[in-house]
Amino acid sequence: MALNFQGRDHGDTHIVYLGNVDKSLHPEAVTSSHHALLRDILGSDEAARESLGFSYRHGFSGFSARLTEEQAAKISSLPNVLSIFPNKIRKIHTTNSWEFLGLYGSGENSLFGASESTESSWLWHNTKYGKDVIIGVFDSGVWPESKSFLDHGMKSIPKRWKGTCETGEKFNASHCNKKLIGARFFSHGLQDGPEAYAKAHREILSPRDVNGHGTHTASTAGGRFVRNANWLGYAKGTAKGGAPDAHLAIYKICWRNITDDRVGCPDAHVLSAFDMGIHDGVDIISASFGGPVGDYFLDSTFIGAFHAMQKGIVVVASAGNSQQTLGPGSVENGAPWIITVGASTLDRAYFGDLFLGNNESFRGFSFTEKRLRKRWYHLAAGANVGLPTSSFSARQLCLSGSLDPKKVQGKIVACLRGRMHPAFQSLEVFSAGGAGIIFCNSTQVDQDTGNEFLPSVYVDEKAGEAIFSYINSTRFPVAQIQHQISLTNQKPAPLMAAFSSSGPNLVDADILKPDITAPGVHILAAYTQFNNSKVPYKLVSGTSMSCPHVSGIVALLKSYRPTWSPAAIKSAIVTTGYWFDNLSESIKNSSLAPASPFDFGGGHVNPNAAAHPGLVYDADEQDYIGYLCSLGYNQTELQILTQTSAKCPDNPTDLNYPSIAISNLSRSKVVHRRVTNVDDDATNYTASIEAPESVSVSVHPSVLRFEHKGETKAFQVIFRVEDDSNINNDVFGKLIWSNGKYMVTSPIAVSFG
Repeated sequence: MALNFQGRDHGDTHIVYLGNVDKSLHPEAVTSSHHALLRDILGSDEAARESLGFSYRHGFSGFSARLTEEQAAKISSLPNVLSIFPNKIRKIHTTNSWEFLGLYGSGENSLFGASESTESSWLWHNTKYGKDVIIGVFDSGVWPESKSFLDHGMKSIPKRWKGTCETGEKFNASHCNKKLIGARFFSHGLQDGPEAYAKAHREILSPRDVNGHGTHTASTAGGRFVRNANWLGYAKGTAKGGAPDAHLAIYKICWRNITDDRVGCPDAHVLSAFDMGIHDGVDIISASFGGPVGDYFLDSTFIGAFHAMQKGIVVVASAGNSQQTLGPGSVENGAPWIITVGASTLDRAYFGDLFLGNNESFRGFSFTEKRLRKRWYHLAAGANVGLPTSSFSARQLCLSGSLDPKKVQGKIVACLRGRMHPAFQSLEVFSAGGAGIIFCNSTQVDQDTGNEFLPSVYVDEKAGEAIFSYINSTRFPVAQIQHQISLTNQKPAPLMAAFSSSGPNLVDADILKPDITAPGVHILAAYTQFNNSKVPYKLVSGTSMSCPHVSGIVALLKSYRPTWSPAAIKSAIVTTGYWFDNLSESIKNSSLAPASPFDFGGGHVNPNAAAHPGLVYDADEQDYIGYLCSLGYNQTELQILTQTSAKCPDNPTDLNYPSIAISNLSRSKVVHRRVTNVDDDATNYTASIEAPESVSVSVHPSVLRFEHKGETKAFQVIFRVEDDSNINNDVFGKLIWSNGKYMVTSPIAVSFG
């Protein structure tokens, strides 16, 4: 675990969740009620003061406190307590992005092709680059001196802003400006106290970012234009965020732990950031972190995001990076009131040239901070420089403990790629004293290279055969590797990132997650300069990087459509997603097999199209209450949640979600939806279906006739199993509403019961 919130003899930190805040109470009165509750359980004011951590009193009601299991059990039995759970630690999920998305430039390099809208940077211009929108970034802080956070030419801070610029170590009020309009940090409860923790883990007790993750995500969402940005010569160009003139509010909730080399975001801090973000007046919350999935009211992100939704705040979160370790069902942040974002590649790739002593040369993927100093190095096959105690297969793959340092020292080693992360093979060659590594049977998945310990290059199987042939043909084979080659317009693109977590959604398999995919591989953005780093911009991969892409796009949509609800904005993004790559073929996964809505939801995000989706699937708080009723939450729980007289409807209907997932289709099922016309006056939309295999799908009515903008129409989608040939498979399809001008596409995912 990355952080520890132990209370020694006083128990561990727990979160006590009390639902919505009573609007009639002053925040201080809410905190007093939390203290009184603790006093009644612990027996004295002093014990309550020592136990109480954070008091959540703005966006919702609750608190963190050190409690024994017995004390936690007593609190959980109180009638006004909605839930109580241990303070878990969440993990972070760690350009030409905007040209690829059609927001910048001529549109020639856009996934969607040149058009009138992309040629004029249509959405950027029509939203004034996100002017007056406030993006709250929940992460590891910010490096405020970065050029991405300059405020030249920005207008005044919105009057509705109620936040602050918290000062602390190496961070003062002057570090905030019209771009970085606010910054907070949450350190209470760090192991052994904030000061001791910061000293032990080389952290800073202020909003300042020592890790880089928060700086990167903030500048991706809302960074200014910065010319000649690059990382060690790679990806040279203009860095910019999705909404360059939006305001940023920084909430440092994630802290470095050098013991296990991770960054952790405690639940207590997550909820504090939601509480204060709601109070401060952010429009969007960008959350590039996650953790194990669970009950809606036992998850800090789900709780905070629900109350943000109540206030009209859009919450965007990363889907997770666990696909290679956990596989299908690993998607995180799966609540329906969150926009959940997967990660995919750009059309830009990074290469190195491999030169052999026989004048042959090969180009392969190469993305490394390390450089070779000499012109030529001795070249060896891993199979020929291994320890006699290791197997031939282990030596071929350069597995841990397989190579002989006496034979490897100073050489470039040619290894076969295996199923493990290449960093482990690179580490073995490095540990044995090697100078570089060649991966000799690379595949498309190795576009996402990085974390190598040595200069490296990835070549395909044909090149690998030529390399091994050369090694075997001479007594003194030599090679050299040259780097820093960045090429755009690579095909196919996008590909789903190998790490991007996929569905089905284990929280509720009838809610399709992720919702959308966005660029998340080798994203160039601002980075920390802690420890005198001379790298102000860095290429980083993860759904942590795709999340702020969508956060920036949401800022533009929020500016363009200020009255839209969070659900309407999500619908516009999901139903206008692109299902095809730049070869006009279906988007593929990293193994070049067809990807599915379990990988990308509604497809690859298409910002300009999302501004005019034609129809939206809207939902409000009452819809989510009905949805929770359908899951078995009772009326008392929901009244605590909302602090209203909320009642479960007699017949809860389906949540009006922009996608359709059916987790246990046995014979037939009727799904209910409704759409609102947001773009034309009188118009007719006709339904068409791409049915999943072995399933018939019909829509009633199949034509929706709208008389004016803002009108809402309901319809049913009827699913029937036609045969059992795919009974053990997940099958996918689409529902498309079209009026000849707009195509409103809902992805369909069906599993059989």
